[in-house]
Amino acid sequence: MEPARQCDPDVKQTGRIRGSAGRWTPRATSALNVIQRLGGAVGTALFAIVLSRQAGTGAGGAGAGGAGPLAGAFGTTFWVAAGLVAVAVVPALLLPRARHQT
Repeated sequence: MEPARQCDPDVKQTGRIRGSAGRWTPRATSALNVIQRLGGAVGTALFAIVLSRQAGTGAGGAGAGGAGPLAGAFGTTFWVAAGLVAVAVVPALLLPRARHQT
């Protein structure tokens, strides 16, 4: 029995850079990698800030305590994330569609 294969990140990226000319492929791959890493770091920091402010901890304080305020803080952070995804979907829908060659 063959072990399950994980999806190689390079395989997923080829669809994103397929439209670039052959000589631009290395730059497109590098740029996409940098943008993904920066976006992940900035997004994580943003959600950490929203969560800490909503939980009342500020910059490492003790917080209000209890499950109620913490649950509300996670709920607010979820809705901020959902809103950002909704905003990102709009330009994604405006991207040109790839032509399938038969």
